[in-house]
Amino acid sequence: MEENTVLGIDYGTQSVRAVVCRAADGAVLSQSECAYAHRVMSEALPDGTPLPAGWALQHPQDYLDALFACVPDALRASGVQAGSIRGLALDFTGSTPLPLDRDGMPLCFHPEFAGHPHAYVKLWKHHGAARQAEALNRLIGEKAPDLLAHYGGRVSSEVFFAKLLETAEEDPALFAQMDQYMEAGDWVVQRLTGAEVRSLSMAVNKAFYQADTGYPPFLEDAFPALGPLADGLLRGRMIPIGQVAGYLQPDMARRLGLPAGIPVAPSMLDGHAAVPAVGITGAGSAIYNAGTSSSLLLVEPAFHAVEGICSCNFSGTLPGLYGYASGQSAMGDQLAWYVQNGVPAALFREAEARGVSVHQLLSEQAAALAPGQSGLLALDWWNGNRSILADTRLTGLMLGMTLQTKPHEIYRALMESLAFGLRRILEAHAEAGIHLNCLRLAGGISYKNPLFMQIISDVTRLPLLGSKPVPAPAIGSAIYAAVVSGCHPSLSEAIDRMNCLSGQNYTPDPARSAVYDRLYAEYKRLYDHFGRGENDVMKRLLSLAAESRQA
Repeated sequence: MEENTVLGIDYGTQSVRAVVCRAADGAVLSQSECAYAHRVMSEALPDGTPLPAGWALQHPQDYLDALFACVPDALRASGVQAGSIRGLALDFTGSTPLPLDRDGMPLCFHPEFAGHPHAYVKLWKHHGAARQAEALNRLIGEKAPDLLAHYGGRVSSEVFFAKLLETAEEDPALFAQMDQYMEAGDWVVQRLTGAEVRSLSMAVNKAFYQADTGYPPFLEDAFPALGPLADGLLRGRMIPIGQVAGYLQPDMARRLGLPAGIPVAPSMLDGHAAVPAVGITGAGSAIYNAGTSSSLLLVEPAFHAVEGICSCNFSGTLPGLYGYASGQSAMGDQLAWYVQNGVPAALFREAEARGVSVHQLLSEQAAALAPGQSGLLALDWWNGNRSILADTRLTGLMLGMTLQTKPHEIYRALMESLAFGLRRILEAHAEAGIHLNCLRLAGGISYKNPLFMQIISDVTRLPLLGSKPVPAPAIGSAIYAAVVSGCHPSLSEAIDRMNCLSGQNYTPDPARSAVYDRLYAEYKRLYDHFGRGENDVMKRLLSLAAESRQA
């Protein structure tokens, strides 16, 4: 009998990654990656239509094209026969929704809507719906304050309903033609299976859904244009974690080179899919996903009202447990921005001559610095604050620069700011009664930049457990594929057999941690001064910039 294998598919911000895993032990037999042709559209649509500041769109055709490229490639590279693939599962960024017509096709496929920004996918980091998010905060605060506590006391413009309301209010002609509004991950599952289903995990984490009561009824009352949600724009059977969403259709099977009829799991948020990949089955530890942005996810048996978390919902991360999600709106993006815009050409030439990346060169130089040696301190809000302030109109800050400041000193200060931001999130959990004994790492930065991981350990005073250089969300998806296909009798057994922990760990250094305690105290003063309304200069500058652009 052929060895059982499963397919895990990870839809990230820039690309799709597919892994073929052996179900028995999680061994990665192959992996493949395919970038989206349109990448992230933040300045203009494909036809040249300009986009406002803060927008981040994607083209849904990219999701299918990349899938049709990377899955057959991964299958060829694995050396296994297609018949050994027993099931597949996918994860996706979120909330990343799109509008569909009556045939389940994206409205941007229609020529008459090709120039309408709201016809496209709104990526998780789309921040155009800040005004709608404020309206939701007022409404939920009045109608269901207990629900708001499940979102850290405040929702951001990254949530599902903020983006839906933005579409309804700003493009009523397109809204009138919309038959469904759906997470892109759910749409891909629908394309694969032909089943009209939605992921319960996606809905409880990003769309205020509760398994026992559904969508909040006051949303329909407050926004009558949305109509009856569960039977209208948001219809579809909710599929819990670990259950079958549908079976692979013959036409999709031919395109992917897979057997028709294999079970497909419901989509998962990418960060949440990584939780089982690093061996988490219960309370006590959290996964820190260090990628384009960062996310911190953990599970607890009970609900705690944690300030500023993105979500806390029952059975949205692991079945039978409360899953807590928080994070930072930029991590790798923040470092990449600096390298692309602030590093002198001489360093690029030096890196090229040595055959290393500029990031590696700067990290090497930064490693020679002691904590506090640069005299710099930064706030990590270069793409807004996801947690705990949930405010996309906060911006970055670098304090202490002089004419002697060097690029690697700035680079280290940016890394330290992200570690400080994580510590502030961890403190919010501790204040609510959730204490952790370690962090488990995932994401490309976690195994590409050891200095950064050591800084995080020193700043947070927590040990870090590393994972293998594989896309952890894709491994988590493969674990769910093994469960829905029956390769393992339970999720806990699949996690135990298939996790991707590596044994590369980090422990905090007491001397460095002591210095970082002093720096963090200063960071926290800046955090509260600029983030809690004492000085709204960041928002005033954004408003002035918008006025200038309009003029």
